[in-house]
Amino acid sequence: MGASVPLDIHLEANEATSLLDMVVAFKWPYGQKQVHLRHSRGGLINAVLESWYPASMDEMVILLEDDIEVSPFFYRWVIHNLDSMKKARKIHPRVVGLSLYTPRVGELKLPRPRMNFTNAMLKSGQSAASAFHFQLPCSWGALYFPRFWRELRSYASLRQDPEFDTERFVIPGSRSTGWSSSWKKFAIELFWSRGYSLLYPNFPNQSSLSTNHLEPGEHIASSPLMHLPKDYTVPLLSDHRTVQEALQEIMDHGINSLPVFDLFGMPVLQWRNACNMLLRPPPPKKDAAVPHCSEKLRMRPCRQYSTRLNSHMSTSDKISIVIAHFWTEERASTLNELIQYYAKSPIVDKIFVVWHSTAIPCPANALFETVPVIFSCQTCDSLNNRFLVDMRLTTKAVLIMDDDVQIHLDDLERLFLAWQRNKDRIVGFFPRWFQPLTKSSGRYVQKVHMLPHSLGYSFMLTKAMMVDSGYVFQYRCGLGLQLHDLVDARMNGEDIAFNVMVGKLAQKVPALFVQPEWPLVDYGTYVGGGLHTRSKSHSSVRSQLLSKFMGLLNVTAWNLCCEDEILDVQRNSSTVHIFRQSFTKLSPYVYNPCKDQNSTSDCHFIPYSRLNRTGEATILLQS
Repeated sequence: MGASVPLDIHLEANEATSLLDMVVAFKWPYGQKQVHLRHSRGGLINAVLESWYPASMDEMVILLEDDIEVSPFFYRWVIHNLDSMKKARKIHPRVVGLSLYTPRVGELKLPRPRMNFTNAMLKSGQSAASAFHFQLPCSWGALYFPRFWRELRSYASLRQDPEFDTERFVIPGSRSTGWSSSWKKFAIELFWSRGYSLLYPNFPNQSSLSTNHLEPGEHIASSPLMHLPKDYTVPLLSDHRTVQEALQEIMDHGINSLPVFDLFGMPVLQWRNACNMLLRPPPPKKDAAVPHCSEKLRMRPCRQYSTRLNSHMSTSDKISIVIAHFWTEERASTLNELIQYYAKSPIVDKIFVVWHSTAIPCPANALFETVPVIFSCQTCDSLNNRFLVDMRLTTKAVLIMDDDVQIHLDDLERLFLAWQRNKDRIVGFFPRWFQPLTKSSGRYVQKVHMLPHSLGYSFMLTKAMMVDSGYVFQYRCGLGLQLHDLVDARMNGEDIAFNVMVGKLAQKVPALFVQPEWPLVDYGTYVGGGLHTRSKSHSSVRSQLLSKFMGLLNVTAWNLCCEDEILDVQRNSSTVHIFRQSFTKLSPYVYNPCKDQNSTSDCHFIPYSRLNRTGEATILLQS
């Protein structure tokens, strides 16, 4: 097609002379040919990973193993799809390449499930398409983008470092956890944690643009029992009209609108189709006992998590939102609106929903445009579960929220900017107060006017607080573990426990209040179920827990009392200004508490594009 395409051939050490002679004599009329012969044996992982490092972000590679044959139309498929991606106004940021091969069987479970993506699309209510996004890397003919390959090289180097030998990256239900000699294992870990995908072809009769001849090698045994040709040696596409029709279909519908499948070949629906699973879930399991969060259940996510690997993968330019959800019809409706709203923010990487309603089947993961919505299905009931430990949470900043609070996207960004300059603190919009009684005890104060004299604030509620992911791990799997039993016993106080732990680790008052610019909307009174509405002794229970938490962690009152400043974030074009202002009882704070339970007028979801800043109630912090 007029372009120069260089060919690099990589050979393992000690290859037969006849093979070397053939490779050297091979003519490649489409560009430069280079032959690379290893001096010493490197193994399959190094042979693949070291075969290419992009010299620029314009350079790409098509990887082919030595038993792969390609269709005459493979290059047309690649070039036309790359052109379609360039023409797309907003290409899916998680697409990292193009596959030439369409798998017939899954490789991550045993027995290997058969795959037919056309049938899967139709069964899930989608139209059959000539291509799809699949969150599985391909080693049998694929093009990879340079940014991903650089990331893979860096990550694989870390995974092969002897210091990280014992680090386990557990993908629940995947055989790849036990693989020891596959570069693809590392790629799978990145695909799963970041939500990456390749664009795969989907032609009639499961024909492909590449096929595997299953020649014996490191992963293909000489016995045919494990790898049957009918499962892997797929027919090569030979009809140019089929290719052209598929390419035209992709251009007409847009690459971003194609179906998506997860790592195991299950459909990942767009939120508009998946939200029904949230709004109208199957009926609760009959007589389903909610298991107590034993130490074994508590530690399960910790055993599947590597702090060092997650730290390497974590980015600082986006945030993860973690929403705690107890299902009711009203709360589900509100959550649906919140997910659609927050997913529109350019700083949101993923949205996690911690599904606390263990008796109600957990919805499947979905996408809102390009933002993954991941439901973390809990196996036991504990408020501690909202502090989510998950290798798919790959941002340093974590926004922990209730499912009944709405924050304007502008204020979401303001909170993020404030956190970036105060990463050792809990930044948020809902402060609470602390009255020291002795050196090692104190009284939790719900409202500032209850204090006997003017004090700054101390705590930040989990209604909306942004924290470092390292603190989340410490609470769930480290220092905070010793506080979990108290939280579970009273079904209260996880937010106070987290604040006390951060005060201990940071050796300063944990909370830092950020002045919001827009009204904060709290639907809690309307949708019901809030802890503070369940008992008149709510504050006294929290005071008792506070003193016990302080004793367990040996935290003094001076670690917690009191912050006398608030942050005001102003942004002009590319300049960010953060002002520290003195906290006083008269610090204004716009807030709509949705107090009228007889009407939803104060609690309906407000599209912020129509919101009048002066149209909501303005109350004072002491109200």
